[in-house]
Amino acid sequence: MYVWFTDEEIWKLLKGILSPDREKVCELVERIIELTGIEPGARVLDISSREGFFSIEFARRGFKVTSIEVMKPFIESAKKLAKKEGLQIEFINDDIRNFSRSEYYDLIIHTSVPFGYFEEREDDFRVIKNMFRSLKNGGKLLLLLNGKELSLKKFLKKEWMNIKHTYYLIENTITENWESIITHWTVLKYRKRIEFDTKMRLFSGTEIYSILLHSGFHQIKLLGSLKGIPYNEDAVDLFALATK
Repeated sequence: MYVWFTDEEIWKLLKGILSPDREKVCELVERIIELTGIEPGARVLDISSREGFFSIEFARRGFKVTSIEVMKPFIESAKKLAKKEGLQIEFINDDIRNFSRSEYYDLIIHTSVPFGYFEEREDDFRVIKNMFRSLKNGGKLLLLLNGKELSLKKFLKKEWMNIKHTYYLIENTITENWESIITHWTVLKYRKRIEFDTKMRLFSGTEIYSILLHSGFHQIKLLGSLKGIPYNEDAVDLFALATK
């Protein structure tokens, strides 16, 4: 069965939109450290790490980092960056649905892309349970999600973007019961036209809170940004911070 999030060509086309700015990642990592209170030497698992920008920034600060990513080209790119700087990072090319290490990590982050790209909701639950098993007691989980409330506030049925001479027509559709957002992309690059669809799960604040609570987490906080603001009408993102 075709799975869009493992399609290398799609990620190449979306790199200009989805790849974070390196300077921005530095700022976000500092905020994550402040929010979670972890200290150098702690074990950090970066899930769906893409090109490894978060992994590299944590490693630069003295953390013991594992970086897991299903797309091999991303892993290879991250390895080259780490090697160039002499950073010791454990890179794993695997599907996160298959990965867990019993009570091993102090912090698990899923921040390079929003959580919720699997077709089946059961896979979301499976990954969250794996993350819970992989954390030490007192360890913390930080998830970036697509918030239903934010999607309602910011929803655009159609928009154009131009990034570095690549044009994107983005057409959004909300599925029944606001479960997911399906985006039809039309990309115009070098006189070529490519079309494809992506699908991401939408989570309400109360929904992800309940999922984490029933998975065994406590001290659950919903944040509207990594500045630590609450997830309310002023939120710009949805982050869930939880403790095992």
